[in-house]
Amino acid sequence: MKWTTRHFLQRRRWDSWLTAVGGAAMPLRHGVTPFVTVFFAAVGIYLVAINHRRARALAPWFTGLALAYLVWSLVLVFVRGDPVMNNQQMSYSLLIGSLAFIANGLVLVRDPLRFFVVGSRVGVVAATIAALSFHLLGESRVGLGGNPAPFAMVAAICMIAAVLPVRNPPRWAPNSIVYALIGAVPIFFSETRALLVIVPLVLVVEYLVWLRTKPRGSQILGAVAGVVLSAGLLSAGPVHDLIERVFTPVILHYTGQDVEWNSATGDIRLALWEGAVVSIAERPFLGYGEDRMAHIIHHAPAMHDVLREFKHAHNMFLDEALTHGLPGLFILSGLLVAGLGYVYRHVGDMAAKRNAFYFLAALLSYGSLHNPFLHETTICGIFLYLGVMIAVAARNRQRAQVRLKASAGR
Repeated sequence: MKWTTRHFLQRRRWDSWLTAVGGAAMPLRHGVTPFVTVFFAAVGIYLVAINHRRARALAPWFTGLALAYLVWSLVLVFVRGDPVMNNQQMSYSLLIGSLAFIANGLVLVRDPLRFFVVGSRVGVVAATIAALSFHLLGESRVGLGGNPAPFAMVAAICMIAAVLPVRNPPRWAPNSIVYALIGAVPIFFSETRALLVIVPLVLVVEYLVWLRTKPRGSQILGAVAGVVLSAGLLSAGPVHDLIERVFTPVILHYTGQDVEWNSATGDIRLALWEGAVVSIAERPFLGYGEDRMAHIIHHAPAMHDVLREFKHAHNMFLDEALTHGLPGLFILSGLLVAGLGYVYRHVGDMAAKRNAFYFLAALLSYGSLHNPFLHETTICGIFLYLGVMIAVAARNRQRAQVRLKASAGR
């Protein structure tokens, strides 16, 4: 056996645990999860490049569009004459193009979903403890020392993964809806509106699914208890206070019922979006690269000074069209549709399909007010989740093909 092959196979012992560590470290804002994702992506690229007999590009449309996105980004850099050194956007494009091969890199992990989910359950508890600690230390919007929005996004991915039931979970991390409740805490303390709305979606749907497994009488009692508990949380306590502070003023202001509310955040976003739409219309094909904010500010003169502090349009669709033009937006959208579509078609388990829907809802909701593809933490979290789910879906697809051939040969 070749030296490289022997040492490659020896990694079987610890690749599974590395997958779990990637899930556990995801919301904690350090370099562990980015290291894990880059490692598995590098392994996947290596396997595809050497044309290993067991290494095929999983979800070919997903990986193909990721590479197309990278190529388009590099072409635009040279066509527009953008600087290559210290080009942050090019770094993000390289990351996206590379991380699409994570599923291939998980080839030695026997059950990637189990290890990733169990790791995410550890991550949910760790993120909750950390968020509580920072809150008690006086941090008003918890971001573990950084921007609260990216922290909330990776915490949401971790929570979504944690509620997914797996085979043979360890006793200390059983399948349970409780992870949705625990995982809601760091999102709650981050006060990120775009993801606060996802928490009740996951809780309600998973609670209803859990109730369906109970006897008829227990279902009725459980439904009544759920309604009473929800009413109590919404009418009093910290959840009620958060809604009154974060959501109610926004609704009242933009429906014309409370003009006294300080609407700075909302008005700034509206100005960003208006400037972005005009800028895109002027240059729809090539975009502007990292120079996008100069054009947004030019088309929003009323808020020149305020907008100079911002680096992007706070909407992933507008940001992408500004940076890479409409072709870049279509490629990135197609990449996500191809990846999640592959998962939905082949993952088999309805719980996993439902989980992928939560992930998509969180991504779209967050992306409507932020941009998850302009931060390495969120990019790595998104692609680690997609990589694990695609790896599971591909194995299910291969098993189905083997069964089909076996039945056809009888």
